[in-house]
Amino acid sequence: MSLFNSKLFSIPRESWLGFSSSFSEAYNMSLFVFMAPILAPLLFKDSVQENSVFLTYMLIFLGSFVMYPLGAWYYGHIGDAKGRRAACISSSFGLAVVTGAIAFLPINILSNYTWIFFFILLSLQFFFSAGEYYSSIVFSLEHGSTENQGFMSGISCFFAVLGLLLANGLSILSVTFETIISWRAVFIVGLLTGLLSLGFKFYCKESPIFNLKNEFKSISFDFIKENFPIIFSITFVTGFFHSIYAYTFIFLPLIYSDSATSNSQLETFFCLIVYGVGLLITGYFSDKYKIKSTMCFGLIAFLCFIFIFISFFHSMPFIIRLLLTLCACIYIGPIHSWVVEQSHPNKRCRITAISTAFAIGIFFNACVPICLFFYQKYASLWLSSIYIAVLAIIALFILLKSKTSVCLSNECGIRQ
Repeated sequence: MSLFNSKLFSIPRESWLGFSSSFSEAYNMSLFVFMAPILAPLLFKDSVQENSVFLTYMLIFLGSFVMYPLGAWYYGHIGDAKGRRAACISSSFGLAVVTGAIAFLPINILSNYTWIFFFILLSLQFFFSAGEYYSSIVFSLEHGSTENQGFMSGISCFFAVLGLLLANGLSILSVTFETIISWRAVFIVGLLTGLLSLGFKFYCKESPIFNLKNEFKSISFDFIKENFPIIFSITFVTGFFHSIYAYTFIFLPLIYSDSATSNSQLETFFCLIVYGVGLLITGYFSDKYKIKSTMCFGLIAFLCFIFIFISFFHSMPFIIRLLLTLCACIYIGPIHSWVVEQSHPNKRCRITAISTAFAIGIFFNACVPICLFFYQKYASLWLSSIYIAVLAIIALFILLKSKTSVCLSNECGIRQ
C-alpha cells in the first residue's frame, strides 16, 4: 500500500489535471448514447418508438464516422504544432459549449427540424472529442515519469470510466425522476464538467517535450505513408481495445436484453465499476511486469477463455460479461502508455490521433453490426466471437513484433 501511495503522490499536478479531460470527455460523449431512447421521441415525433430509436442511433454513427476523423486530423496537427496544452484548451472549450448548447435547444420552436440541429451539435461533439481525449492523454503521460507510465495509463482509463458511470447514472435518474431531473439538466452537467476541466488547464504548464525544436510536417498522405507501419500497428492494437469494449458493453447486453436472467442496466453499471478498478490495478502492475508483457498476457487470457466462457456460461450473460471485463482490463489498463511510446514526440499527437480515429471508425463502429450479423444469421454466439478472437490474434502478433519503446527519455519529453 505504501508503494501504491508513493506512486500516486509522485504523479505531477499537470497529469492529474489532464486526467480530468478523460472524465469530462467520457461523460459528454456517452450522454447521447445513454439518452438516445429518451431523446428519440423528441427528435422524431412522427415515428414509432422503434424507428425513432434506430434513427437516433444512426445520427450517432454518422456524426462519429465523419467528424471524429476530421477532429483527429485537426487536433493532431495542433498538438504537435502549437502544443499539447493548446490542443487540450481548445477542445475542452468546444466540447463544453456544444454540450451546453444541446441543453438549451428550443425543441418546441424547432419542431420537426429538431433532429437537424441535434445532429449538427452531435457532430461537433465528435469533432472536439477527438482532440479532448487523446491530446489530454499525451499531455498527462509526457508530464509523468517512466516508472509510472502504466499506472498513469490506468488512472486515465479509470477517470474515463467514472465519466461513463456518472452519465449512465444520471440518465437512469432522468427517466426515473423525470419531473426532478430532466434531460436538459443532464447536458447542463456536461457543460459544467467541461468548463471545470477547461479551467484546470489554465493552471497547467506545457508538456516538456514541446520545448524541443523538432522539424514539423503537416498531416498529409505523404506523412501517413511515411509513418504507415506505426499507424497500422496502433490502429489494430487500439482497434481491439474498442472492439472488446463494444462486444462486452454493447453487443452482449443487446442480444440478452430480452433474457429473463439479464438485467442489462444494473449489470452494465456493476461491470463498469469492476472495469474501472481493474484498469487501475493492471496499470499499476504493468510498471512492474512491463507494459508490453501485461498487454500480451491479457490477450492470451482472452483467447484462452472466451470460448470457454461462452460454452459453459451461455445461460448466464452477466458471468460472461464480468469474466470478459476482467480479461479486457489486463489488456486495456496500460494501453495508452504503449501507444505514446510508439512514436517520436515531434509527431506523437498526429500519429496517435490518426491511428485512434481509424480504430474507432473501422473497428468500434463495425463490431456490433458484424457480431449481430453472425448471431442473427447462424444463431451462434461462437461465430460472433470468432471475429473478436481474430482481432485479438492480430493485435497479439503486432504487440510481439513491436518495439518496447521508440522514445522514452529526457530527450523525448518523458522525464526519468
